[in-house]
Amino acid sequence: MSNFLDGLEMFNDEPKVDFTPEFRVYYNEETGDIVSQVATEYQKEPPPGTYIVLSQEEWKQIRPSLHKVIDGTIKTPEKPKTYNLVPSDSGYGTKKNNPYFIGDEEYYEFSKRYV
Repeated sequence: MSNFLDGLEMFNDEPKVDFTPEFRVYYNEETGDIVSQVATEYQKEPPPGTYIVLSQEEWKQIRPSLHKVIDGTIKTPEKPKTYNLVPSDSGYGTKKNNPYFIGDEEYYEFSKRYV
């Protein structure tokens, strides 16, 4: 037999490896913050840690700064609070009609609200 046929026979005897990708999102269990996103087809051995498996479409739409993992699912938390200066009787002293200059003619304070 030739070397080619020996090699072909050895190739056919090797077990087939499943290269189906798995799209994982690793997260911190305590805070729910997303640590990393991994597609397992590109790595020999996935990193250890807590993760959930998503479809490719969901995995592509994840933004670690905007999303969290809560109860094993991806959630988008409420939008953060914004702080606006509003006229007040106490608070930060400013010049009249301009809250950006320090003075003692008017007072402003921060108003917290959700966007």
